[in-house]
Amino acid sequence: MGLYDATPEGLLLRRRVELDLAGPRTPVPALIGEQTPALVLPNDGDLTYTKIRLDPRSLATITDRLAELRDDLARALCWSATWEAVRDAALAARDYLPLVLRNIHGETDIGVVEQLLGQARAAILVYGDPAHRPTALATLAAAALAALRQAEPGSDRQLAWARAFIAAARSDEH
Repeated sequence: MGLYDATPEGLLLRRRVELDLAGPRTPVPALIGEQTPALVLPNDGDLTYTKIRLDPRSLATITDRLAELRDDLARALCWSATWEAVRDAALAARDYLPLVLRNIHGETDIGVVEQLLGQARAAILVYGDPAHRPTALATLAAAALAALRQAEPGSDRQLAWARAFIAAARSDEH
């Protein structure tokens, strides 16, 4: 597992601890006395297949600062963990959209951007409470419109945001 600290330079790896899990609880003596990190990332380095669940502190950290996590693989593991949590109803769908909108700017791969936008829309339409759907779609549409206007004209990023806007637009204003 990786222990990441929130610093002015971003979320930085402080230490990795290797361990084998045995049962529902596994003591980790190597962490006794360790200062609590901002992010504890199980399976850091993606060394095995596992479903990751983030603790509340780690989830709050990545909700606010995932874009500051410089390690692409660690960031991908966090994105995957949060999407799986939405699908498993361990993370409210209404909490996924703010996570995406606050952090998608940290992604440079257009495929990742498109996937995250699609997952944000699915969180709204498939996994979310239908009563929250109009507000969530309006939020996504407004963010997508702003992002497509700021994107380089004719770029893949602009196209991705345009598609997200079209898919979310519902109002006469849109």
